[in-house]
Amino acid sequence: MGGWSDSAGWENGDKCAWKNTGPGAATNVNFSTGSFAMQSTWSNDANNGQGGCEMSQPIVK
Repeated sequence: MGGWSDSAGWENGDKCAWKNTGPGAATNVNFSTGSFAMQSTWSNDANNGQGGCEMSQPIVK
């Protein structure tokens, strides 16, 4: 299989699915076309490198 999964077999989006409290919780995100419910995605560098769910990530050039 391709793609990213952790040692338990969870894919990136699965690790944060249905999270509704705390950092990285699902929320409504505003766009010019309306507000849409979105879930966060896993980031290995969240929580000072410990990993976690995040809604946004700074772009580093």
